[in-house]
Amino acid sequence: MSFTVGQPSLRRAGGASWKAWCLFILFFVFALYTFILALSGCSPASNPMQAITPAQPPMLTVQDVQALMTQAVDVAEQMNEKINVAVMDREGNVLGVFRMNGTRSAGPASEALLGEIAKARTAAYLSSNQHGFTTLTACYITRAHFPPRANNTVAGPLFGVPFSQIATSDIQPNGGPLPPLGPPQPNPRNIPGLTSISGGVPIFKNGALAGGLGISGGSDTFVANPPNPPVASNLLNNMFIYCEGVSRDEVIALGAVRGYEVPSDKRGDTIFLDGIQLLYANTSAPNFNFRLTWDSLATRGTVDPNFPIQATLPAKMPMEGEVIMDASHDFRMKDGALLTAAEVRQIITQAVTRAGRTRAAIRRPIGSPARVFVAVSDLDGTILGIWRMADATMFSMDVAAQKARSAVAFSNPNDAMGMQMRTLLGVPAGAPLAVSTRAVGFLSQRYYPPGIDQGAPPQTLPYESGPFYQNVDGVFDFTMQQTMQNRAPFQNGLQVFPGGIPLYKNGQLAGGIGVSGDGVDQDDYIAAGGTIGFEAPASIRTDQYSYKNVKLPYIKFPRQPELP
Repeated sequence: MSFTVGQPSLRRAGGASWKAWCLFILFFVFALYTFILALSGCSPASNPMQAITPAQPPMLTVQDVQALMTQAVDVAEQMNEKINVAVMDREGNVLGVFRMNGTRSAGPASEALLGEIAKARTAAYLSSNQHGFTTLTACYITRAHFPPRANNTVAGPLFGVPFSQIATSDIQPNGGPLPPLGPPQPNPRNIPGLTSISGGVPIFKNGALAGGLGISGGSDTFVANPPNPPVASNLLNNMFIYCEGVSRDEVIALGAVRGYEVPSDKRGDTIFLDGIQLLYANTSAPNFNFRLTWDSLATRGTVDPNFPIQATLPAKMPMEGEVIMDASHDFRMKDGALLTAAEVRQIITQAVTRAGRTRAAIRRPIGSPARVFVAVSDLDGTILGIWRMADATMFSMDVAAQKARSAVAFSNPNDAMGMQMRTLLGVPAGAPLAVSTRAVGFLSQRYYPPGIDQGAPPQTLPYESGPFYQNVDGVFDFTMQQTMQNRAPFQNGLQVFPGGIPLYKNGQLAGGIGVSGDGVDQDDYIAAGGTIGFEAPASIRTDQYSYKNVKLPYIKFPRQPELP
């Protein structure tokens, strides 16, 4: 049997037509493709990203925004409450704020924790097409214990994340708190960009993330201004420390998103980290009958003129790829002091490749791959490149850059933070020391060693805290953030949970990589993949050192991290 190649009419012996032969080839290719997918544990229909990631993210129309606000006011009125409601798109653009008549707004001192915009931002930024987190979820994973009520446990996996997305960030253009907030803040770096107070929920449309909704002003969770400093209610204190209690803001927010709620199989409470079920809400959505129309709201309040109602704005953030939002947020890969642009691309490519086969901890359905932001920092903190994987959570862009910068700052013997770390560990000045953000976080928890409660009530602090605890206490103080205020290019501050690893070239510190977007062990695993060929010498890593007879960590990987 022979075939003639290059003839206009291809025929097989026996007279079969070229059309039949082509159909046979197509069938064979499809069968081979299906067989390969079966070997990898996937199928065209069951591929998680194909199933849940739309070609374009859903847009909220003006009518959507009005409907959400109308439902919020309707629920509030039936509960005899006066509220403020904010709607935000996925990128953090405020699509409108409605204030009911007689509602008090959070003042400058409390907007970042209690404001409707901060709550909407947090819910939108922490969620993705494959999972929905509320501000209560944020609370649950950022307290001094995980779970918050369990003594002798380490801090929540995202302890420290509220101090990302800050107003002065050079990475995240839609950080907070947003104006107008009255008089200028004397220290904007001491104001968190994300909140952990209930009343913020994600908005889903057509099964995908579209934004966030926030409610403030509820009578039982309002911090008055004045007095100054604000005085919190017992409910608010309990919520802030333990994430417990049902607030009016939460009930109204859950009711407001009817028809736009997170699919039940993507809620935060379907997700387990270290075997611990996360929190989504402390109550169920109210089952009120809606009575109001948008037009009827004219007698019940007004749209804030500073935040007029608008549809989802055109996306600045690429769905996937190098992050180029505008002239001042252009994070294409470039040369650094020691790393070339080609090496930056190699590092990011290695991390993204590993992420694509890493089993996600926070995404649904189970078996989905991780989706993250990857950032590389130069020795002075300049960002040499940021890459977004499809559907990566918005807050992760800022956090990835924070992690990369933090790994560099604490590893650099010529940086004030690197000097502080060497003094703490007894390392000679100028000596090489590779410090990961996991190690920084280990020294930054309220209890030291982490997970060992040494204090007893009525003490407000334990017998001993981590030596950097005063620098990361998100409640009252954030000294290390303040040190960044006039120090370019660290305008977005530092971060203290895993996913940041220093990069070395020919044994010399050359930069840092930061990964954010999944569980912290997954972030570490993906970041470590990026460091291949740029690893720190084993002898200088923090896991070779101890503080007060406790060995420090460097990186930690999840069990069976990769998909089959």
